[in-house]
Amino acid sequence: MAPGEKRRQRAHVTSVLFACVCLSFDGGIAPAVLAQEETPKEILAVRVREQGYACERPIRAEKDAAETRPLATVWVLECSNARYRIVLHPDMAAEIQVLN
Repeated sequence: MAPGEKRRQRAHVTSVLFACVCLSFDGGIAPAVLAQEETPKEILAVRVREQGYACERPIRAEKDAAETRPLATVWVLECSNARYRIVLHPDMAAEIQVLN
């Protein structure tokens, strides 16, 4: 690649990055990204459904700090149709217990 071509390519990348930064501070990108972030209740509801349980509409998810251990995070998920105690282990299926 010729030195002039490298310079043009670098200038193009810089201008694109600058435009992205400007948009994010101007309210163009950041609010859209924040609106799409999933909350713990939604993430846990997906996990529960993947493992065969029904969670029609997640209402609330609370971390159980008293039961949480270094490699086992415990959550209580309340859905419109059921409540679950979920133990999350790294790289393993979750332990799910129906609490109704």
